[in-house]
Amino acid sequence: MRLIKTFLLLILGTLLVSGIACSSGTSQPTPTSMPTPTKTTTATPTSIPSESKISFASNRDEDYEIYAMDANGENQVQLTSNHAEDKNPAWSPDGTKIVFVSDRDSDEEIYIMDWDGINQIRLTNSHEWDRDPAFSPDGSRILFCSFRDGCGEIYVMDDDGRNQTRLTYNTGGGLDLDTEPAWSPDGSKIVFTSTRDGDREIYIMNADGSNQTRLTFTPGIDESPVWSHDGSKIAFISERDSGGNNNIYVMNADGTNQTQLTQTSGADKNPSWSYDGSKIAFASLVEDSYDIYVIDANGENMRWIINSHDIEISPLWSPDGTKILYLFDPEGVSDIYTMNPDGSNQIPLTYNPYVDTEPMWWP
Repeated sequence: MRLIKTFLLLILGTLLVSGIACSSGTSQPTPTSMPTPTKTTTATPTSIPSESKISFASNRDEDYEIYAMDANGENQVQLTSNHAEDKNPAWSPDGTKIVFVSDRDSDEEIYIMDWDGINQIRLTNSHEWDRDPAFSPDGSRILFCSFRDGCGEIYVMDDDGRNQTRLTYNTGGGLDLDTEPAWSPDGSKIVFTSTRDGDREIYIMNADGSNQTRLTFTPGIDESPVWSHDGSKIAFISERDSGGNNNIYVMNADGTNQTQLTQTSGADKNPSWSYDGSKIAFASLVEDSYDIYVIDANGENMRWIINSHDIEISPLWSPDGTKILYLFDPEGVSDIYTMNPDGSNQIPLTYNPYVDTEPMWWP
């Protein structure tokens, strides 16, 4: 919760400082200037991974840096090392690269490195924040958000930083935001959240930015869209029918059949699909703390799998479906844990008085 609030405050601060209205554009995306990739300090090379890894960010070295560890928590290795903030790590589909965000050159830009930390290269050079990078399913392109043109927009680039192209165009001023972009599993579509029509709603577009279509139409907030792994469904958060509380919903990829799955008294967040599409894990606010639940994708059989009354958030299913990663944050510092899908065998992978966050499974 604390980390999410901090991130939102950072975005708001950026918006207020800029005070620049979004430039009006055409319906077709156009390229922006191409950066010159810049190689930076590298880590010591390690062997090619032979088993599942987990990347994450940690401030255990005073600044946030990117780390990797084995899926059982062993062999924790620091991949970046500088007096800046390195965060938002995301794996390439083949597991050989990690893309991430760093402010080592004064503003938040996107970098890429080999999975073991070598060959760190700057991909963007916009002099405004660039965030939330994500590889396309085939690994050839990287989706990201940027404030380079006056408000939060969605861009795409080649995996070497070339052909940076703006996909969304807002004309409502500097407070408009297009955020939370996510590739469909086949790479043909991008779902995202936008405030272009007054409140946060969910939209979809083709991978080239064409055919932008609004999927949700409610007076409340709809956000945090997540694809099922077969690309047929999208889970999301909405406050439409709950008096201001967020609940989990599911809809078809074209926006039809929007169905409420949860009806909790607190706020639900962080939906994560199991890889077979049969279940969704999520965090829910219970008596001033977050616990983790699992529910069938049809809304039945909701199970409270962690009920410690501390703060457990950000559940994430493993690719083989046998484990769930999550953050345990009882006292303002978070550690990374793993457990079985039924809540048993809860094991700390990290344990220190700092913040370990943003864990991502090796593909």
